[in-house]
Amino acid sequence: MRDTGKGANPVMLRRCALFFVSLAIPCAYLLLLESCGDESPAGPELGGPTGGNTVDTIPPAAVRGLVAKSPTANSLALQWVSPGDDGMRGQASRYDIRYATSVITEQTWNLATQVPDSLLRRPKPADQIELYVIKGLPSAHDVYFALKTYDEASNESRLSNSPKGTTKTESWAPAAVTDLVANATAEGEFLLTWTAPGDDGAQWGAASEYDIRYSTSPIEEEDFATEARATGEPKPSLAGGPESFSIFGLSPGTNYFFALKTADEVPNWSDISRQAPGLALNERMMVYPRDVFVGETQEVQIVFRLDAPNEAELTISRLLWNQWPWRLVIYKHLVKDSFSAGSHHVSWDLKGDDGGSVESDFGQLQVRLHVGATSPTDSASVRIFEAP
Repeated sequence: MRDTGKGANPVMLRRCALFFVSLAIPCAYLLLLESCGDESPAGPELGGPTGGNTVDTIPPAAVRGLVAKSPTANSLALQWVSPGDDGMRGQASRYDIRYATSVITEQTWNLATQVPDSLLRRPKPADQIELYVIKGLPSAHDVYFALKTYDEASNESRLSNSPKGTTKTESWAPAAVTDLVANATAEGEFLLTWTAPGDDGAQWGAASEYDIRYSTSPIEEEDFATEARATGEPKPSLAGGPESFSIFGLSPGTNYFFALKTADEVPNWSDISRQAPGLALNERMMVYPRDVFVGETQEVQIVFRLDAPNEAELTISRLLWNQWPWRLVIYKHLVKDSFSAGSHHVSWDLKGDDGGSVESDFGQLQVRLHVGATSPTDSASVRIFEAP
């Protein structure tokens, strides 16, 4: 800068820097201009541009090829082409995938069910195939899907198309309950306990519904639907979880039989559970089945009740006719242990102490309960028949 006179305004000088660079070719030179401009009031000191990062306002492109495929009873797979960070360039930051029972629009987007894991899924770089399996869907249902994509500046894409998928009908019923037990807790009251079978077989998940029936006679598969049904059954727990249910208001002093079935969400119903004989409080022993068919009956269930902890021995005896009188011959000692007060369930495999199976030569067995004494406190008979 130079002074052009007293009181004169300074004049911004034009400056240029010229460089001649040899290209190693005779008589040829390249003239490069490094900088050439006016130092004018447009500079930063007078309000000109300062430079720095620009704000990202470009959202990812909307997905337009979303499809639902590969249905199972509880899942569908989604496939689409990944958008970018800016339109179809770069790599976005996250997806938001949702589903509903009707087509998803911008107006219904907030009402659709969000897939939580989808928020953690990092999108692939632009223009690549994405595949995502959504589980836990209801079977035999139409389900609609849609997604949005976000970049690192939280710019939101437009809504994708909303394809429909249909889950398959589930045909795998829950397994039958095999450990149902009934214990009397008061006159006309019983507590049922068992293990939850799961949704599919006895493997995993939670079923949807129990159907508990009771009767004063054994409940068979063909009679199950006509027997009295309990009310207020619990919602099934996860497979393997302990279950319990109390039934009130039954006839006091009466023995009952209980059985249940389990359904999934379709519903597919399981086979009938194991019979659970419920021994009333004023009874000492109960045996089921009372009629044994050799070669067909698999086991006999014996229920006995103790009023206080004691040593108890359960004996299977065979009645023989030997002139006079009847003679008891020990067939099998079943249990000898210390039991708490209450009802107890024991299964007999129809074999004797020597491992031999029961025979039909003699038509009757007697189950006898001894409690801290040699003489029986209660007994019940079992009749033996050839298989029909």
